[in-house]
Amino acid sequence: DGDGYADVTVWSVKMGLLPLVEILLRRIVHIKSHSYYGTWPKGFPAKAASEGNFELHLDSDRPDYIRGLMPNTEGDFNRDGIKDLVAAKGEDRLAIYLGLPARKFDVRPWVVLDAPGINYVRPEDVDGNGLCDLYGYQVEKGFSRLHVWLQGPAEKP
Repeated sequence: DGDGYADVTVWSVKMGLLPLVEILLRRIVHIKSHSYYGTWPKGFPAKAASEGNFELHLDSDRPDYIRGLMPNTEGDFNRDGIKDLVAAKGEDRLAIYLGLPARKFDVRPWVVLDAPGINYVRPEDVDGNGLCDLYGYQVEKGFSRLHVWLQGPAEKP
């Protein structure tokens, strides 16, 4: 959150008979994130400041096997000084959710991008224009691909 103190996000996977059946039949693993923001001198609060639900899609026909995206909160795409969230939306799309002042994220995506097979993303100013761009890595059989989404004057990748 930019206050100079360490923050942490903890991931949990729901276990039990029904989640196991969903993994085997639908090939989806449900992951829940819990974000905690540290302060001085209190440390971390007992209750998470924000929570999110994400899906990882298992695909044995692809070399990366686990398709899906570990969410990333390093970029500020709308330049408001608040970190935004990049997360998978379905199997082959990415969604950018704008950060809100209360250390939460908007429930509606700011933008949704086509991103087949992406399992790693990183926000960065790739082209040097001062705007937060996004690049992602995709593993394929025999080769890999790098996807780049650049922001232009319209302010959306």
